[in-house]
Amino acid sequence: GSSWLRRRRVCTMAFEVFDDVAFYWFLMSVMVAVIAPMSYSFISTLRLRPANDWTVQLSSCKEKNDKAERERRRDIVSKLLGWRGVGFVVSWTLLVALLMRLTAMQGEEMFSFNPFKILEIEEGATPNEIKKAYRRMSLQYHPDKNPEAGDIFVKISKAYEVLTNDATRENYEKCVALIAIARDRSSAP
Repeated sequence: GSSWLRRRRVCTMAFEVFDDVAFYWFLMSVMVAVIAPMSYSFISTLRLRPANDWTVQLSSCKEKNDKAERERRRDIVSKLLGWRGVGFVVSWTLLVALLMRLTAMQGEEMFSFNPFKILEIEEGATPNEIKKAYRRMSLQYHPDKNPEAGDIFVKISKAYEVLTNDATRENYEKCVALIAIARDRSSAP
């Protein structure tokens, strides 16, 4: 009972370390998986060019052709304004907005969360050094004193939590070790 809860709490704390960038990449991949077939379905239902009809040239069929053209245009408008058309426009708009957000986040680091760098302390710092660095930086970047630094304050708080919570710090150190092993394997010839 309690060991399961403790493991779940440790996993939850470990996941809090990751930046929001990973979520946006995941969301974009899900959206592309939905948008691609939906776009194909929408575009395949539209017939923007009229069908080749040899009776178009005949003056005796003008009334029939005019009526068919009006129906074709009405059909296109109803398809454009139907659920597929609205879904097509909304989903592509959301995808473009998401891509713009990811472009804005380009400078942010997704996998290099380093609580020691964030708190501007040496690795292996003592609990007192960690606490001093946290207090100094939280005073400097607190949203009440520095409204533009809200994201920095969140990172400082996460870094402090990682370094002061034994279970979360252990998970962080395991992740760093696994990343180092993966880098060594990928750089090996």
